[in-house]
Amino acid sequence: MVEIEEAEHSIGIKQDSAGTSSTTQCSIVDSIQQILEDSSSTTQCYIYRVHEKLRRMNEFAYKPELVSIGPFHYGLGTIEKHKLCYVGALLSSMGKINNKSLIDTWQDCVGRVEGFQDEARKCYSEPIQLRNEKFVEILVTDGLFIIELFRRFAGLVAIPPNDPFLANHENQIPMVILKCLMDVPSIKVCVGRYPLHVLTVRFFLPLLPQNQSEDNIQAIVSSYDAKHLLDLLRKAFHNQPQSVPEPKHGRDKKIASACIPCATELKQSGVKFVKGTGSSILDIRFKDGILEIPPLVIEDNTDALLRNLIALEQQVNGVDNYISSFAYMMDGLINSREDVRILRKAGIIDNMLGADEDVAVLFNKICCGINIGKSHYFELYNELNTYYRTPWNQRIAMIKSFICCCSFSACA
Repeated sequence: MVEIEEAEHSIGIKQDSAGTSSTTQCSIVDSIQQILEDSSSTTQCYIYRVHEKLRRMNEFAYKPELVSIGPFHYGLGTIEKHKLCYVGALLSSMGKINNKSLIDTWQDCVGRVEGFQDEARKCYSEPIQLRNEKFVEILVTDGLFIIELFRRFAGLVAIPPNDPFLANHENQIPMVILKCLMDVPSIKVCVGRYPLHVLTVRFFLPLLPQNQSEDNIQAIVSSYDAKHLLDLLRKAFHNQPQSVPEPKHGRDKKIASACIPCATELKQSGVKFVKGTGSSILDIRFKDGILEIPPLVIEDNTDALLRNLIALEQQVNGVDNYISSFAYMMDGLINSREDVRILRKAGIIDNMLGADEDVAVLFNKICCGINIGKSHYFELYNELNTYYRTPWNQRIAMIKSFICCCSFSACA
């Protein structure tokens, strides 16, 4: 009886399937087409929510504290009212130039940005659930705030600036909006006709590598089509140095190891650490037992800055992983405060945090959760590992150390 019922049930399913097969196939095709359309639109995205595996490592590095920029964290900053004061100040300056009221000047800016709102929505990795009017209001408000902030920091206004941290991956608006507002004639006058990239570099200069001059950084970013402020900051950091080779995958047969000995172990094998003079912090060289690394200032914002630059590289299509490769290599060199001390004594690390242990913790945690499928330093890893594993180099280092000890004892 059970077998008959099962057979009838099976026949019923087959009959039903035959009757609805064409409908099901059409539904599947429609779903596939929708997925393809969605995936093609996401290739235009470059402002993402930070992946949860990265956020778990340090949530505060990705969350705006002082001021929110863009729709992802709208209204979460602690100085939102202060932001409006900045916007009002810029609008007032613009109004004096073109003899217009505050509201008319505001409407001029809104009118310009409205034409870019569809393009701006496509820049975000998820649908922005805001009415067009509200979305444009956020873009105009935040864009004018950034321009006024840069204007004050550049000394074009006598009022000293507050210093909110804008190098946050989620805390961005598209660069096209800032450029659109910078094209407003009265704003051009207010900023002394300085281009946007000049004001941006001046604002972020304290965070940028100290081995580069402002003029050099300006030359680097002037021709770069940045998608937002963090993207421009990333370009100023890496500048694609000539000495950094194309990335290779960790499973490449030519790659001996994806790990390197720490600074203490390398020093014991005879490696000498030298402060580099390259035009980028990524311009790291190893030759004849000398490891040359450009100087890096470690201060309160370094952790959040590097994390957000890494998040950008990990999540945006077509972005190379220069900063991720650099952080991964520094994580390998630094295991303890003694490693930090070696790099600090060589002039490579300028520790503004105070304790060397804090720098070690920073680099040991910053790479947790990131994917380094390809690295620009795998060949360097090979060279360092080969040097470290050569017994003769270790013997020479021991002899030199013994001679130094004997000389010190004789002098004493």
